[in-house]
Amino acid sequence: MKDKKIIIIGLKTFGIVLGIFILGYWLNSWFMSIYPSFLKNREEINRFKPMIKEAKSLNLDYEQVVSNQHKFKGKHVIWCVQNRESGETLYRGNSNKRLFVTNYHGMPLFGGSKHSICADMLLKIEQDHKTSLGIDVKFLYKLE
Repeated sequence: MKDKKIIIIGLKTFGIVLGIFILGYWLNSWFMSIYPSFLKNREEINRFKPMIKEAKSLNLDYEQVVSNQHKFKGKHVIWCVQNRESGETLYRGNSNKRLFVTNYHGMPLFGGSKHSICADMLLKIEQDHKTSLGIDVKFLYKLE
């Protein structure tokens, strides 16, 4: 009877240890698959941190930059951008507020959805655009 109890306790302990081992192996595999992405994202955020800080402190909107673009040339902004295709890059999805992206090929597409019309992106105000058709910007980073 005593031997039977010891065998049952041993089997339960083995089952628990095996379960913990399998769970640990699965968590390790999952963590190792996302860790490189985590490090890359962290490095990018650290690289852009001063620019993000500047953009947040300036807190510029489209109208401020349009009215005085030469004053803000070289400054950083965080704007909600809708990017459907080349020539269709819009501030907050507003077709009257166009953005001319000088490095468009590096910018992610974001057409929006029913609940979200734009994505926050870090941009740099570029050269003066002499018409009121839009603002020249350089895409730097899409905030997550």
